[in-house]
Amino acid sequence: MSIKSLVKAVSSKKTVFYGVVNLALLAMASPVWAAATGAVTADTQWSHAAKVISGALVLGWGAFGSAVGISKFGAACLEGMTRQPEVQGKIFTSMLIGMAFIEALCLYCLVIALILVS
Repeated sequence: MSIKSLVKAVSSKKTVFYGVVNLALLAMASPVWAAATGAVTADTQWSHAAKVISGALVLGWGAFGSAVGISKFGAACLEGMTRQPEVQGKIFTSMLIGMAFIEALCLYCLVIALILVS
């Protein structure tokens, strides 16, 4: 993957929209969790902010990596199905199993992010 294609992917409207939504959710959730802890000092506030940001980054990069992996895997499987239609059933079954494993990585990132935030 070249730098130009990475910049093109990051500067797309959909990526910018999801980035803004994630930042808005992060900005709304952090004060709510900080208020629930009781007495908040400057040290605990910064450590909690660091936990929230690290959890958001883990989840964001995990979801981004899973999305890229699923898109490349799906494109390769569809190309294989169009080249050899007689093995479409086997390729489709393998594609679903592979995509489930890739999506499991995103769910592991969600669990790690929740552990970091709590």
